[in-house]
Amino acid sequence: MKHSLQERIRAVRGCIEGLGAARQVRTWLDIGSADGLLAQGVQAGIPGPVCVYALDMDRQLLTYNPYFAIKADCTRMPFLDECFDLITAAAVIEHLADPQRFLHECRRVLKPGGLLVLTCPAPFFDWLATKIGYLKDAGHLARYSLKDLRRMCAAAGFETAAARRFMISPVRFPGVQRLEALFSRKGLDVCMLNQVVAAIKTKNI
Repeated sequence: MKHSLQERIRAVRGCIEGLGAARQVRTWLDIGSADGLLAQGVQAGIPGPVCVYALDMDRQLLTYNPYFAIKADCTRMPFLDECFDLITAAAVIEHLADPQRFLHECRRVLKPGGLLVLTCPAPFFDWLATKIGYLKDAGHLARYSLKDLRRMCAAAGFETAAARRFMISPVRFPGVQRLEALFSRKGLDVCMLNQVVAAIKTKNI
């Protein structure tokens, strides 16, 4: 499994478990699910039975997805209101032409008090990686800081419960997680390459 995917799994699981939400999850939507590897990694930290839906625009990738796979636009989701306890969307929002509509759709299909967990690259890393060709043709339409993501979530009717940077390196090496923990303790997380935000659906917008 790619290091970047492992790190996103760890970050998303960390938010869900850290907020004590894992035991409340019975219905879950994984947006941008592709082959379902992220959802499978995250599900290992969720006890009890859970019904998982996988949404993506790539029908071919969804053929490998082990969950209830649905090809659809995440800004116009084919679900009734208040269906899900949890939505995950890793490396999705930076690809969207209308991210605010996407966040409003997430709020619509989440139950009251439901949790949204999303990730996206840190702006400087995204810019640098694009310049040197590491993220060439990645299809990123915008760059967002944690401040941007918190503001956008608030505008869509979410309260941010956790927000942090993670992933000190795009490749794995011995001791990488210990180094990341050290950087976090020293307040040097500005050097990290990715970001995760966990936001709770509030009663009112």
